[in-house]
Amino acid sequence: RETSVSELARQIVKTCGSRSRIHHADARPGEIRRSRAKVSKAKTLLGFSAKVKLEKGLAETGKWFGGASPKAPNLT
Repeated sequence: RETSVSELARQIVKTCGSRSRIHHADARPGEIRRSRAKVSKAKTLLGFSAKVKLEKGLAETGKWFGGASPKAPNLT
């Protein structure tokens, strides 16, 4: 499913429990306005298929970066 940058930003703010405001700006010259991944090629070439929904993946990523996961490396 296609996900806009705005939708992704809203989901990240929600997942993190943040009160951050999302700032929208005009597109820059040469900016790609829309892109859609071709996941069938990743499946064919790499055997990849997504097993986690966006919302859960963002939550798990947030925990990993926050050090809540035992697999998270110590980056300090």
